[in-house]
Amino acid sequence: MADDAWLHALTVRRGVRIRPVTDGRTTYRPVPGARLRGLKFRNVLGGGNDAQIAATYTAQDNARIREDQPGP
Repeated sequence: MADDAWLHALTVRRGVRIRPVTDGRTTYRPVPGARLRGLKFRNVLGGGNDAQIAATYTAQDNARIREDQPGP
């Protein structure tokens, strides 16, 4: 239910640098009916992402993520 967290954890472990796409050019077409029963309700509002992230990332993963953050 949180394949994005799993994929991100794998990239961190392989040393692949990633960054979010924030240029506004990427758009996704909505899936009919997903607004009423999508993963948002389970993962975001229901805390599912937090539980999956806690079960997926190791202390070493978290250290690598912190080290890769840009400075102030």
